[in-house]
Parts: sequence; C-alpha cells; structure tokens
Amino acid sequence: MGKSIAQAVIGAGYGDEGKGHLVDALAAAAIDQPVVVRSNGGAQAGHTVALPDGRRHVFHHVGSGALAGAKTHLSRFFVHHPMLLDAERAAVAALSGCVEITADPRGLVTTPWDMLINQAVERSRGGGRHGSCGLGFGETIERSLDPALALTVADLAGPALRGRLQAIRDVWVKRRLAALGVDALSADEAQVLADDGVLEVFIDDCRRFADTVGQASDGGLAAREPVIFEGAQGLLLDQAIGVFPHVTRSHNRDRPDDGAQLAIP
Repeated sequence: MGKSIAQAVIGAGYGDEGKGHLVDALAAAAIDQPVVVRSNGGAQAGHTVALPDGRRHVFHHVGSGALAGAKTHLSRFFVHHPMLLDAERAAVAALSGCVEITADPRGLVTTPWDMLINQAVERSRGGGRHGSCGLGFGETIERSLDPALALTVADLAGPALRGRLQAIRDVWVKRRLAALGVDALSADEAQVLADDGVLEVFIDDCRRFADTVGQASDGGLAAREPVIFEGAQGLLLDQAIGVFPHVTRSHNRDRPDDGAQLAIP
C-alpha cells in the first residue's frame, strides 16, 4: 500500500515569504490530486499566486494550490469567514481553479459583529493603532472563549443559528466593547449594529457556506492523498513567538490543547 505525502509551507518572517507561490508549485508537481490544508489563521491572511499565463489571485480561504487543481480543506484551527467565501469561490472558479472545499465542523466562524468590534477598537487607538486588517480574526477567537457565544462550522446549518447570532450581536458586542474601554461607536458602526438587515444577509451567507462547503474532520483526509499544509502567517507573527502587538492570535506549530491556541497577553 502506498504512503501519503505531507508537506508543510511555513514562513520564517512577518509574511510576504512567497507561501502562496510555493504551495502552487508543490500542488502542480504532485502526481495525484493533492489537498491543501489551510492549517491556521483565517481570511485575514492573503497569499498571492500569479501564473505565467496571466492568471492571478490573492487566496484567503481557498488553498493556494487551487489553480493547479488542488482541493482545499479548512482545518479546525482555521477561522472561517462566510461573508467573504462566496465571492472568492466565484473568482477562483472563473480562473478555472478547483473550488472543492471541505471544513472541519469544529472550526470557528467570524460574524459581522466581530469585524465591527475589531474596527471600532482599532479606530479608538488613534495614533497607537496595531495595524489590524479589520476582519475580526482575533475577536472571533476571543468571543469563542465563551461556549455560549462560540459559532462553529457545524452551527451554520443548524436551527439555533439565528438565536446564536442575535446573542452575539445583542449581548457580546456591548460586553466586549466595555471590556476594551470603547465608550461609543461611530455613527456608521452604530447603524450596522442596529440594522436587522445585516443579520438577515449574514444568515444567508452562513446558509450558502453550509451548502457549498462539505463538513469533514481533519482526521478524515484520505490515507494516500498528497497533503500540503499551508500556514497562514510567518513565524514572527505567531502569538507565542512574535512581539505583541505585532502578532496574530494564531500558531504555526502543533498545540498540546486548544487552550494553547487561545492564549494571548
């Protein structure tokens, strides 16, 4: 019986190491169709692939081997962003890339209100801003420390989705902003928080995600399937290695338990 081949692409700096191009090259060189595992981070990480035939894409959810025909698996340590996935799948499909995606049902999910908190806090820092992308990655992990407010891939097609989202919007946002010392939202931020239309659109985003992304545990990858692990950030952005605040709430190494992933100063 043949053995599976596993390769891992991890940057050694702060990013911009060419991880996307290397994943694409490894996928193109694979004898059998590989699967690229987005093994950490989230949609805030953008990996660019530009090919000689003129095709170019910045990958956020889809694995960077998609233009070489690789499937994508989003691991339990990847933070999913339903608001952004549908457009990216369409863009990759238009470039004749593979948009077959699975996700571990335990993976965390970002909501519009995580983005709102992220952006409001960054705005409040004024000249001391951390340089956040504003996509709610770290806020998603913070919220998920409370099991009653965590949102996972498994929840996106469930009957309790609306109630969970309403609790995040109505309970969590106020609690989190108070803890962070944000006294007031801007007019635009307040409007987003009060708009029930945002909730309805996001529920649609979640349903589309559930319809187009298959659920599969990390341990279910085929035994003989070539696997390429695509790390999200460079090692110096790892929260256990880099210098706060110039880090992300992500690890590039194996974790002994979930608590290690979620710890941050």
